[in-house]
Amino acid sequence: MKNYWVFFLIFFGACNNSNQVAAPKIPKEDMIAIMADLAISDAMVENEMLPNNKLIYQKKLTYYKSIFEKHQYTSDDFYQSYQVYSQDLEAFALMYDEVNEKINETELK
Repeated sequence: MKNYWVFFLIFFGACNNSNQVAAPKIPKEDMIAIMADLAISDAMVENEMLPNNKLIYQKKLTYYKSIFEKHQYTSDDFYQSYQVYSQDLEAFALMYDEVNEKINETELK
């Protein structure tokens, strides 16, 4: 009977830990900078008026890779951090406000 309770406690603890939110791999300020750069690169590609979706996708992918290299993170780091930050919608909306401010600052330069 004791083994049953030990198993139950271990199982319950494992389930309980799986609900905890992992810390983002990318700090908030870096994430905002990356998101701004990604938005700017998307706008640049859209302005090129490429003839087909495959070329658009390839061009965006090239930009994305260079942005992640510039900031010294991987696309996996970005995806994981995006998932973490997006769990708090109010805070995430505020992050997007900061992204928009950063884009506007870039346009003014």
